[in-house]
Amino acid sequence: ENIGHKAVAVNISDIAAMGGEPKYITVNIGVPRGFTAKQLSRIYDGIFSICGNYGMSIVGGDTNASDKLVIDVSILGVARKNALIRRNGAKEGDLILITGPIRDGKKEHLTFVPRVKESRFLSRNFKITSMIDVSDGISVDLNRLCAESKTGAIIYQSAVLLSENLSLEDALYYGESFELLFTMSPSEVKKLFLSSEKHKFAYCVIGEITDKKEGCILVKKEGLMVRLQKRGYRHM
Repeated sequence: ENIGHKAVAVNISDIAAMGGEPKYITVNIGVPRGFTAKQLSRIYDGIFSICGNYGMSIVGGDTNASDKLVIDVSILGVARKNALIRRNGAKEGDLILITGPIRDGKKEHLTFVPRVKESRFLSRNFKITSMIDVSDGISVDLNRLCAESKTGAIIYQSAVLLSENLSLEDALYYGESFELLFTMSPSEVKKLFLSSEKHKFAYCVIGEITDKKEGCILVKKEGLMVRLQKRGYRHM
C-alpha cells in the first residue's frame, strides 16, 4: 500500500509546488512474473486511498506484464491563473522559507503527506515569488530555484529546523522530505506569520535571496560560510 501511496504522493507534491490542485490521474503498472494478485491489489489500495483523500479521479491507465515492477503515474492539476507559482520569480532581497521542520526522508518517504493544504493557503492569500518541493535535498533544490530565477541565496544552519535524529547532511543532500521551499518579500512574510498562526501552519525563514554572483551559501552555526553543492538524492 505504501508503494502505491508514494507513487501518487510524489506527483501530487509537484502539483502543490506550483500552487495547483491535483484533479485527474492515469495509472500504468507493469507486473513481473510471480507477482501475486494480492500484492497488486495492495498497491492499488494505496493508490485509491490517497486519490480519495484529494478528490482525484482515475481517468485512464493499464496493467501489463513486465520484467520488473513498474508504476507509471501521471497527474493533471489545475491552478488559478493568478495563483500559479513557478521557480523563476525569486528576487534579490526576498526571504527563503520552508514548510516546517525537514522530514526524515529515509523513514517517511513511503508515507509522507504532500503539502497541498499549505500550498493552497499560500497561493490564495500571498504573493509567492517562487516555489519548489524538496524532493532531492535542500542544497540541489535551492540551487535549481536560484538557477531558474538567476539569483544566489544564503541560508543559515541555525534556522533550518530538522526532524528528530535527522542530520544536517541528510537534510541538505539526501532529500525525500517533500517540504515546500519558497520565497516571498519581507512585507509578505510579515503578513504570512500574522495569518499562519490562526491557521495552525508552521513556516520558518531559513535565509535570503542574493545576487547571482554570490552563488548558494550555507552559514554554519560557528559562522563558517560554505558553498552549497549542486548534488542531492540520486534517482535510479
